[in-house]
Amino acid sequence: TSYIWNIGHRIRVAVSSSNYPRFLANPNTADGIYKNTTYKVANNTLYFDSKHPSCIILPIVENKMFIQKPKQGRLYIADREITQTFFGNTIILGRITIQPYIPPGKDVTRVEFYVDNVLKHNDTQKPYQWTWDEVVFGKHRIKVKTYYAGGSSEEDKIDAIVFNI
Repeated sequence: TSYIWNIGHRIRVAVSSSNYPRFLANPNTADGIYKNTTYKVANNTLYFDSKHPSCIILPIVENKMFIQKPKQGRLYIADREITQTFFGNTIILGRITIQPYIPPGKDVTRVEFYVDNVLKHNDTQKPYQWTWDEVVFGKHRIKVKTYYAGGSSEEDKIDAIVFNI
């Protein structure tokens, strides 16, 4: 389940446990309550006093279209995300399916896919994606432009180093 919050909205989170204050670091061991001295699973801490203020930081997801795949700073091989890259560059080896995230409730009329400002594909049906599979080497700019009913549009772009034979 996911919830979208507008800027300025607040939420309250309650954390509780039936065995407080006897938290076990690993309840799957044979050690009894209060005797667990050797097992530790994580270093995260929740405080129960006013001396240690805690907070939960939630990401702000804007209600706009963005390129969901490929992601900035990731390595892709044969259309699969492999790992994070060292210097934040997006690197693509082989073909790649370009997928925009389109917020729910948006009435899309078409989605255009560009490489180096050259229109490569025009999609008018869900799931609004395009597989880029042509011989290409070097740094390129991928751009996605989404058009909505009523005439408005949004675009996003990402630079990538691409090697595909």
